[in-house]
Amino acid sequence: MDPVAKASLALGWGLLLVLVPGCGRKLSHADYVPTKEKARAALEAALTAWQNGRPPGKIEGVSPAVQAVDSVWQAGQKLAGFTILDEESGDGPQRFSVRLNLKDTKGELVVRYVVLGRDPIWVYRAEDYKRAMGM
Repeated sequence: MDPVAKASLALGWGLLLVLVPGCGRKLSHADYVPTKEKARAALEAALTAWQNGRPPGKIEGVSPAVQAVDSVWQAGQKLAGFTILDEESGDGPQRFSVRLNLKDTKGELVVRYVVLGRDPIWVYRAEDYKRAMGM
């Protein structure tokens, strides 16, 4: 993961750890997981930004704020198109399977994205999420 993404991740988790404990109530995973609708909208905003040639990181012009972390996007790969295939159910962060059409490669690639947070909502390519979580 590049230094900017690492710093963004550390800052986001650091703020959560500093600000949330004083709330006076027990937190659950729901406090860190957006609704399916907001998660899907954040994923669409991030992938549309990539398709439009914008850099990863903070996606401008959306509310709540969206932060995108994708090492392939960060490496300069261009996105020609995408299709969100499936929402995966379960506890924890929202997960989606997405078909990507990359400009410099032939064929399609199916990847998973992990979406978590409330504001900002973080959109991670699954491999980048695992790496960030030390898995």
